[in-house]
Amino acid sequence: MTFGGRSLRPWLLLLTAALLFVAECRIFHYPLATGLDALGLFALILVPSYALVWIGARLAGLPLRMACSISDAFVMLNAVLIFFGLYNLQQFHFTPDGGIITRGLFGVDIPWLAGEVHGIRLFGTLRDLHQFACPWQYHDATYRLLALFPRERTLGDLAFAAPLVGYTLLAISVFAFVMRVTAQRAIAWFAVAAWFLVSGWGGLDQSSYALSPSFVFGSVIFLNVLLLLDVRSKHVDSARTRFVLDVAIALLLILLMETKLTSFLVLTASLALLGVIESLRRHWRNGIEFFLVAVIPIVIFALQSRPNSQMPAGDFLIGAPLMGYANHVASLLHVPVSAVSPVTHGLTLEWRSLLIIPYFAFHVGRFVVTDPRILAAIIMLIFVGRKLVTGEHLSRNVAWLLVLILPLGFLLPVLYSPAWYPLALSFYAPLVSTQAAVLIAVPLAFAMLRGTEQVMSDTIEQIAEPIKEGRWDSLLIDDRSGRLPGLIVGGVMRRYAKEHDQPVPPELFLAAGQVYGFGQDDQDLKIQAIQSRLEQIKSTLGDRTLIVTEYIQTGESVGRMAKALQAEGIKFDIASVEADYSAEHQLRKLERRFPGAFDGAQLYVGSSRNGITFYDYTLQAATGVEKVHAEPVVQLIPGQDRSMVVAAREEVAVLQDKLYNKFFS
Repeated sequence: MTFGGRSLRPWLLLLTAALLFVAECRIFHYPLATGLDALGLFALILVPSYALVWIGARLAGLPLRMACSISDAFVMLNAVLIFFGLYNLQQFHFTPDGGIITRGLFGVDIPWLAGEVHGIRLFGTLRDLHQFACPWQYHDATYRLLALFPRERTLGDLAFAAPLVGYTLLAISVFAFVMRVTAQRAIAWFAVAAWFLVSGWGGLDQSSYALSPSFVFGSVIFLNVLLLLDVRSKHVDSARTRFVLDVAIALLLILLMETKLTSFLVLTASLALLGVIESLRRHWRNGIEFFLVAVIPIVIFALQSRPNSQMPAGDFLIGAPLMGYANHVASLLHVPVSAVSPVTHGLTLEWRSLLIIPYFAFHVGRFVVTDPRILAAIIMLIFVGRKLVTGEHLSRNVAWLLVLILPLGFLLPVLYSPAWYPLALSFYAPLVSTQAAVLIAVPLAFAMLRGTEQVMSDTIEQIAEPIKEGRWDSLLIDDRSGRLPGLIVGGVMRRYAKEHDQPVPPELFLAAGQVYGFGQDDQDLKIQAIQSRLEQIKSTLGDRTLIVTEYIQTGESVGRMAKALQAEGIKFDIASVEADYSAEHQLRKLERRFPGAFDGAQLYVGSSRNGITFYDYTLQAATGVEKVHAEPVVQLIPGQDRSMVVAAREEVAVLQDKLYNKFFS
């Protein structure tokens, strides 16, 4: 549905979310002003975050691309509100007479969390309500953030506003990360559903993300650290880009330290270990940078820690999740529990605390068998784990990091209030390990449902008849993201021409995608550089050329190329492996954005709204080339091992034969 050429879908989704929110406030007797607090939380999080991202992108020379549209975000907001109505608000809500009904962990813990927030308002610091309100050295910025809002709505904010904001941002983060990894929207949507619902199906921690604000906001930061690391691992052509991304990752880790300390410890330890592994593999630059990015936040954390006489172990409690196993083994052996578990004697950090490690196997084994997320990840790693670490979907560094996180989340110390609650933690499954399991299992299980062969088959099907008609005299490949699909299309066209005694269309490459800055002057300089390149190859292009690109989202790359081609009087069509919309809709958007640039051009789209299948390949080693800022050409990656390039070319040749036999034999 459109109005004045603009889609009404986002506004209808937003109106639906507003109506759902008002209805739930009425049904569960929450003040409507909690909506204002939710908007305030969104603003406090998103406004500075977007500003920092924009500044970082300018410094790093990276384009800003949104994997999640406004409509997608509003769909997630509606889904979160529905989930709340069906589950969370059933556990904690108000009655018409002002009473409170609580059930389940989520509902029971809300009043306790409210006491912590009020403690910050009264004392300026967190106070442990289980320890006579003594100062609590606990790193949770979310409590301090909620203390900024009106005290009369603290319960409502904790039960409704904060989880609403956190769940929505978490869903968006899951979607963006999995979309980047699998390049398929359907899988990204499945991942969002799995992230929240699989635990409920298994009878596990369905509401744990709302149980404490640090759970959900720590998860958001954790996912964005992985996302930045994936970007960093695939944009290795600029030292400045790597430095800016390293700084951004370190800052997020420091923020994670103040939000969810367990996730911080596991993630930084895994990243430091990854740095050591990279160094052993003689990838010195990556190894040193990863190690420093992990160690600097750990040093800051150590400098901030202070001893507490009420809590002898400070923030640390080693082996608490294994306490139940220690009790069981001690009873079987008829020995004191302190003989096999150091957490029962003084709660101090000593070398003898390492005695708890043998129970690690029991702890992990229990959750491998009983937690569907971890079990699925282990099974996928056994059978197709090689695909995870080859860089086909995830970058190799992020893949290895997730594999390291999976066991380290169980082995490393649990950071909690050590003076109480050690027995209850015996059922605790480390949050970050289960999250890593979901991120491992979902891409491996579903990314192959619609892989390279299928999207290229869709593309060749669209252009098969024009190829037979001899519509194009040449092939202009958008380098470098279009290099692999361009080689596939070129091979098919070349073979058909030879077998039918037609002129073989030449294949030429043009890098139109990367611009150093974001201003109009930068765009104009890029277009001028493209025109200069076209003047050199104009005689080779013939009467009409086919541009092959990988993915059309904003259309900036093909728009620059179209402007330059029109200026040179060269006729062209475009074949895009994937795009956000159908060919007709996408062409209309391009014509509105670049008036006159696409006159007379045809657009062929293999698959709409599926993502960027070749994106991971092209930003790593499979193409063997890297872009040159503001130049219309690429260059070989210095010192690169060419084995992956050779392997990619072999795969291209196999796929060319399959597609040719399918459409032209």
